[in-house]
Amino acid sequence: MVPSDDPFETRFQGFNELYEAKRPEPGSLPARRDFDISDLRPWMGYLCVYDIIPGPPLRLWTRLKGSAVGGRDASDSTADYLDSHVPAELYEFVMAPYLAAIEKAAPVRQERRETTPAGMPTLAVKTVYPLANDGLTADKFLMLYYADYPDHETFDPDLLFV
Repeated sequence: MVPSDDPFETRFQGFNELYEAKRPEPGSLPARRDFDISDLRPWMGYLCVYDIIPGPPLRLWTRLKGSAVGGRDASDSTADYLDSHVPAELYEFVMAPYLAAIEKAAPVRQERRETTPAGMPTLAVKTVYPLANDGLTADKFLMLYYADYPDHETFDPDLLFV
């Protein structure tokens, strides 16, 4: 394996392999129960768990929001709907990877790179992993989130909603 210069890949190396190893069979989805807490410990602060509430519209109930995620936007949306914390103009952008993960029955990555007005690079990445108790119909998501930006004064706050 060639070392990556992508900070997301470096920090979360191994999570994709873990997810794939938990699939009961090719083409099926793992369930939340397939992941022991010790499996997830290396990524715990960057991990969110969402319950899928069927719609229309489909909604996501936040079961767990990792401390590194909550610390970035100074919020605690645990035990609340994700869309209640997302500006209306960003809703489709935020939901797109979740809907794609359901459709593909596979993880989906979404990324934003920008430069602040002061010339500082920023990066926000989330990867959405669908889960299914029955192996077929997604009913939860694991989501890994990584953000690298200078400070709350100089970055685009929309990056929080990647």
